Order: sequence, then C-alpha cells, then structure tokens
Amino acid sequence: MGDISTQSAGESGAPEPKAKIDTMRIVTRCATVEQFVSIFRRFCHESSCFIPSMDSRPAGTETAFSIRLSNGTPVLRGLCVVLESWATADNPFKRPGVYIGIRRLTADSAPVFQALHAPDPDDVDGEGRRRRAA
Repeated sequence: MGDISTQSAGESGAPEPKAKIDTMRIVTRCATVEQFVSIFRRFCHESSCFIPSMDSRPAGTETAFSIRLSNGTPVLRGLCVVLESWATADNPFKRPGVYIGIRRLTADSAPVFQALHAPDPDDVDGEGRRRRAA
C-alpha cells in the first residue's frame, strides 16, 4: 500500500492526532462494506481516493476523515490530505467531491482499503485473469 501507515483506533475509533484536527465526515448511501467496495473501487488508487461529496475542503488541507455506511458505521478512517476538491461535476470524476491522499488508516480500515484494490470479481475470467476491456 505504498507509504500509508496504520494505527490502532482510540476510544472514539478515530486516529489520535497530536493536535486537534477537524474531521471530514462523509456518509455514503452504501448499506454494507461489500457494496462500498464494489462502488468505490473505481475511485481509489494505491494511496488516494476520490469521495463524491458536497463536503469540500481546500487543496492542501490535512485532516482526519471518516467515511461511513448509510447506517453510520465507519468504513474508512484515518488521516489524509486533500489533493483536490470540486463543488461541481466539472472534473475527471464527473461529480462533486474530494480527492484525498491517504496518509494513515486505522487498523480496522486497512483491510477495507486493501479490498478496494483487489481485482473486481466481475472483471476476472474463470482462471483468475483480468478480462480485457472491450
């Protein structure tokens, strides 16, 4: 996973930064972790992820983040830096949102982030090879 580090969650479940940091909280429409991975894998790279959201921050902002399922259950938590932010759909992702560089993940978020990079089962043939784009 590149240079992303993990740490155990504190009592609140979020990383315990040294200085007070305003947390970016984003609640998705996903009901399960599996649905989250299926939908968000196309937006995530080795150490970054685009999150569709109206919650924007200026590029360069370092912040704690918490991405949650529709019922409020945390899926990804950690520390990030905002790489880019768009209030409109005029961007490569065609929707408003923030593109974050992942700096640190909580220990329970790391497996979810790894799953975002696993081959999509719908994009693999019967012998485990990636299918070619049509």
